Amino acid sequence: MRILWKELRLWALALVLLPSFFTAAPAAAATFLFVPIDDRPVCLQYTVETLQAAGHEVLTPPVEILSTRGRPGDADKLWEWVFAHGREADAVVLSADSLIYGGLVPSRTHEIAEDVLSRRVAKFAEFKAANPNVPIYSFSTIMRTPKFSAGGTDAPYYEKYGYQIYRLTALWDMQEVNGLTKAEQQEVQQLTAAIPQADLKDWMDRRGKNYRANTKMLEMAGQELFRYFMIGRDDSWPYCQSHKEARDMAPLTSKLPKSRFAIFASADEAGMLLLTKAVNDLTFQIPRVYTFYSPGTGPRTVPAYQGNTMGELMDANIRVAGGYKTSSPERADLIVAVGMPFNGVTLEAAVPENTDTLRPEVKVFVDEMAGYLDKGKRLALDDAAFSNGADNALMAEVTKRKLLPKLAAYAGWNTAGNSTGYAVSQGMLSASTSLPARERLISVRLLDDWAYQANVRQTVKRDVVQPGGASSVDLGSLRLQIEAATTAGLKAFAAQHFPEYNIQGLRATHPWNRMFEVEIDFEK
Repeated sequence: MRILWKELRLWALALVLLPSFFTAAPAAAATFLFVPIDDRPVCLQYTVETLQAAGHEVLTPPVEILSTRGRPGDADKLWEWVFAHGREADAVVLSADSLIYGGLVPSRTHEIAEDVLSRRVAKFAEFKAANPNVPIYSFSTIMRTPKFSAGGTDAPYYEKYGYQIYRLTALWDMQEVNGLTKAEQQEVQQLTAAIPQADLKDWMDRRGKNYRANTKMLEMAGQELFRYFMIGRDDSWPYCQSHKEARDMAPLTSKLPKSRFAIFASADEAGMLLLTKAVNDLTFQIPRVYTFYSPGTGPRTVPAYQGNTMGELMDANIRVAGGYKTSSPERADLIVAVGMPFNGVTLEAAVPENTDTLRPEVKVFVDEMAGYLDKGKRLALDDAAFSNGADNALMAEVTKRKLLPKLAAYAGWNTAGNSTGYAVSQGMLSASTSLPARERLISVRLLDDWAYQANVRQTVKRDVVQPGGASSVDLGSLRLQIEAATTAGLKAFAAQHFPEYNIQGLRATHPWNRMFEVEIDFEK
């Protein structure tokens, strides 16, 4: 507690003596040691490129020991690498899932003995003892409770019984919070009879290991071992087993200060958030962030795959990244414009309703964006109206009004939490990012989130994947053909919708051999 009060006194002194303390300034170059959650582009490549664009060096483990599709990472070798290179860094940002289980997917599918997991958890304290002056930023996840699963990203039986397992645990959670109706009680009995008990036991046993590992991490956080520790509820819902476990952690989490801990719906973007916080901490910056939402339910919306409202998600992301939420757009160092569904229902970007036809609420939203941009404000666009891709109407209007080149950051990928983490982090770091570097980061997001996720992916599925008999979760012998079609589709989309970015040498690949994500590269 003495350390916490010392920090509070320093922050208070800075606020009194330095009126410009919150003003974002170019950050001094720092070196970070970073262990990502796996080798997906959004978790590794794009995160590292963002920090490099802001002038920092990021050390990452050899890719052959990181988790990838179909191969868990080597947690023991990852720890060896962390201990070997820890002294080279100004701060370390560590995925607990990688260092305990081997990665995010392995955390859901492993068969690792509990004593092995406990030894790996203990290594966080060992590292701190060996490197007392190196601040540790770490992130873990509560094992997810998806409504469905495909492609080997959960235990095999989840592909058959996933919805029933999700629904059963949602009812268990509801029973503890609000109680159940007679019909819901009968549903519990029916679901319990329908799910093979061996499968349910296997799933719950693995969750128990995850829960105990997280509580040990929380205990270390309470001992101030971490400069910051966050737990993400991966693919969560308002009621489910993940939500229940987060509630069960309350006796530990409620004792931790917000200056050192957060728990909210998050996973793939957590590394980006904590690297951004490490930058802000090392450079003594607390960027002031103002947010506004498109008309409709806005911050009250509970987006798909998330157990928090959008307002709660945004507040948590700003705080974790090291910022301060302000009610004054005039005083803000960064404005985040948040596009949300008018009725509060987040559909998939692939639905037919996601057209480029201008909706009234989109026009009002873009008008407000344009007003801030015309005043020279740094503005990041968080495009979260749809899940797994951009809002075509929003982006069509943004390009029509020629606002793209004025943006500090853009994100519209996967869940609302994923998009928000990128928009906030890249927006904050844009203050120390050159214009060409910022344009390159935005072009990657435009190609991935708008061009691919919301449009080209569906076209390639229809024209190549399905006629060729391939699967969206296993491209098989058609992979090269699919990647060629994806590259051609992205080039055509970019030429039509954002030619000002002058995309050169574009090559798109599918590193996890599935259609869900794409990796964007440019020839040197």
